[in-house]
Amino acid sequence: MGTFSTTIEIGNLSGECYVAMEALADTGASTTVVPRSILDGLGILPTRQETFEYASGERVELDMAQAWARVEGRETYTWVIFGEDGVAPILGAYTLEGVFLAVDPYNQRLIPVVGSLKQYLGDNCYPAVISTAANNTTLLGCRSSVHRNANSV
Repeated sequence: MGTFSTTIEIGNLSGECYVAMEALADTGASTTVVPRSILDGLGILPTRQETFEYASGERVELDMAQAWARVEGRETYTWVIFGEDGVAPILGAYTLEGVFLAVDPYNQRLIPVVGSLKQYLGDNCYPAVISTAANNTTLLGCRSSVHRNANSV
């Protein structure tokens, strides 16, 4: 299985200029990492710092900003980390979720995923559809039957 790289594009805030790069698809990384020189070249400036932990356990404060990302023709506004120049870009989980893609490690590719709107309601009930009729709300698709009166919620 192992890891694999994929082409991503990172764009400035206006979405007018993008830079393409090969990035390691890494669901173990929460946020996408882009070399600082690329972000600087796009005119993207750090807007915050957050603490991140390396696999070694070392914690570091890293600069972050928002940018546009394109992955396999899908776009999202995402957070990126200013990586050190010379370090390979990483496509992180936050960006993958934003473009509704997941890692298929066996076939070493990205695959589309369906978004989830499930809400835990107790008693093993996860609604798939909410339908309203008069003052009653019916949650359909539960493993147990749940009906709630809209006036009692």
